[in-house]
Parts: sequence; C-alpha cells; structure tokens
Amino acid sequence: MFEDLLATFATLGGLAALISVLINIGKTVGIIHDGQAPTWSTALNLAGLIALFVLQLLGKSDLVPALDSQAGALASVLTAIFGFVWQLIVSLKAHGALKGAAIVGKSFSLERAASTPSEYRG
Repeated sequence: MFEDLLATFATLGGLAALISVLINIGKTVGIIHDGQAPTWSTALNLAGLIALFVLQLLGKSDLVPALDSQAGALASVLTAIFGFVWQLIVSLKAHGALKGAAIVGKSFSLERAASTPSEYRG
C-alpha cells in the first residue's frame, strides 16, 4: 500500500508546481529566508503525502488526479498574478530611480500642472 502511495505521489506534477510557486512567493515577500527553502519544501511535500494518505484511507483516491490538475492550474494562475504584481513593483521602483535623469526619467506632470488654471488641477 505504501509503495502505491509513493508511486502516486511521485506523479503529482501539479502539486510539485504549486509547492514551488508558493516557496518562490514566500522567498520574495520575505516569509522564507535564505537557506529555508529545503525545509519548507520538505514540510509542504510531507503535508501533500499525508493528504494523499488520508484520501487513500477514506477511499477517495480517485480524486487525486483531479486535485493534482487543479493544483497545477492554481500554480499557473499564481505565477501569472505574482509576476504581474512584481512587474508593477519593479516598474515603480525603476521610475523612482530614474526620476530626474535626462531624457529617460522625464516627467511632464509638473510642467502641465503649472500651466493649467487652478480649477482644472486635480
């Protein structure tokens, strides 16, 4: 029984992708520090193995492929959302760093605000 459980667990690519994405998000936002990723990966994989064992005990092991597929889809969505949010943060920081630089960091907002009547300023 345990060998079958491990064989099934080894085929769960969606769960592996979800764990990887969660660890990368955790590292980026500061929840997971340098050197802690292997510990988090082991803990999350162990939790997945325990969940698989519980599903097997409850006779619901037929749900595993569908759950794995959903985990993979969630990993894809989280990757896209996190990538978009990270891009916004980096763009804001880059704009702040380049503000005032010749040509590259030029902003016309202050010039436009000074030349418009006060009732049109927001």
